[in-house]
Amino acid sequence: MYREPTGVSVVIPVFNGARFLDQALDSVQQQDYAPVEILVIDDGSTDDTASIAAHRPNVRYLRQSNQGNASAKNLGISNATYPLVAFLDVDDLWMPHKLATQVAHLEARPELGFVLCHAAPILEDSLPWPEHLNQAHWQSNPALYAPSALLAHRHVFDQVGLFDTDYWRANDSDWFLRAATSKVPMTVVDDVLVYKRIHPQNLTHDAAPMTAELLQALRAKVARQR
Repeated sequence: MYREPTGVSVVIPVFNGARFLDQALDSVQQQDYAPVEILVIDDGSTDDTASIAAHRPNVRYLRQSNQGNASAKNLGISNATYPLVAFLDVDDLWMPHKLATQVAHLEARPELGFVLCHAAPILEDSLPWPEHLNQAHWQSNPALYAPSALLAHRHVFDQVGLFDTDYWRANDSDWFLRAATSKVPMTVVDDVLVYKRIHPQNLTHDAAPMTAELLQALRAKVARQR
């Protein structure tokens, strides 16, 4: 069976997410897969992000001025040293077998550029279900087209490009649309491997600007196909 050199660089972009960071790091450091390097990319936080990262073993901490989530992910990619790159939004969590399951798919199918997985929602205590989110959809544990579900070969970012910093909220959607235009082979693992936390600080809670950026990304996709 084909096996590519292993090792995953995990990029965790953070902007004032200190209250989630310990749990996010736990979910990475408790993975039943190795080797893993963890890069915490601090996008100009003013909370305790730096001190939390500093007290964790085997965590690389990089800081930049506040330039947005896309820029933070790109800094992580440029500093990654392993052939596979994964992302974890600081407010999300991984199940312990997340990386092992996805790496196995990439090793078994060398034509794939990246894999995704399904996700289960975690509604933060006392928060009513947000009206703009389809509750039935999320409670069906859907396939998650988001960074926390993504494991990719590093070379895919040479083909598709990095995350577009013009998008403050929808840069991940834009990236997946560009990957589709580039015809990068991918698959969605059937397993639920990510917990997607729903809370008031989610960028998707800003429904109007999020929708505007999604429409912008879709228009860009149509323009590329002309």
